[in-house]
Amino acid sequence: MTRTSPAAVLRRVAAQEGAEKVLQVLKEDGVVIIQGFLSPDVFQKLNEEMEDELAKRPLVCEHEGEWKSGVTGAQTRRLNQLPGFSPTFRQQILNHPLLHEICEPLFGAHGCDYWMNTATVVQIGPGNAAQSLHRDQELYPVFNPIGKNAPEALVNFFCALSTFTDENGATRVIPGSHQWDDFTTDVTRCVPQTIPAEMEAGDCLLFSGKTVHGGGANRSQNNIRRGMALGVQTTYLTPEENYQHIPREVVESMTPQAQKMIHWRSSYCPGGAGLWQINGTELAHEIGLKANQPKKTI
Repeated sequence: MTRTSPAAVLRRVAAQEGAEKVLQVLKEDGVVIIQGFLSPDVFQKLNEEMEDELAKRPLVCEHEGEWKSGVTGAQTRRLNQLPGFSPTFRQQILNHPLLHEICEPLFGAHGCDYWMNTATVVQIGPGNAAQSLHRDQELYPVFNPIGKNAPEALVNFFCALSTFTDENGATRVIPGSHQWDDFTTDVTRCVPQTIPAEMEAGDCLLFSGKTVHGGGANRSQNNIRRGMALGVQTTYLTPEENYQHIPREVVESMTPQAQKMIHWRSSYCPGGAGLWQINGTELAHEIGLKANQPKKTI
């Protein structure tokens, strides 16, 4: 198993350089750090809105066995359902212009629409062991046997909500692993090939669902590492997280674009009447969904 990309470091692109440059590095390396993806005002508001809910979450996930110890982490808190309680997430993150400028050509290259897979705040505390290396697309078993030539199933916008360092558990990635010849081998033994994604708060680690990665070990004494993993996937796949229980009045305060991102609108791909529709008609029309919030920019 060898790296086919020559990248020995994680390349960085400033947000103002635009989607074309980001997509170029993502295609070549399978991963790129977008500097300044979130403004200080936005990531500070996100932290404020999530603080109380995050504090309520237990340190140990309810799942038992290897999934808990290898992926979740004994000193990790995870917070899901962000659209339900974070106005900043609903209004700013889901309408982020650069996010959509990246996703539209990335998934559109295969004639597909896209929406959110899941959004999770991941807070790693001191003493937490490293997460097992994995590919996010393993959630959908059909893709790994196809390997590097499979269409892009999903990407992850992992936003730093605090400083990420090697010592406090920065996510570790293997640039070029999206182009390995064999996706069926055990990647958990590839730790020596990983690189820590050290970032400032507001930066974003964008990586393909084909890219090998995992949370690092927090070896610090009292430094908590907090990030927000925002997965975006093609709409012909079932999302990991369900948002149908969010109150109707909250959903109607969102833009049509944000409503689609949380699966409250239909999706359209070539060759059919649409996905997630009712009687061949747009879901939002059939249920009388309103959208009172004008499109916002970040």
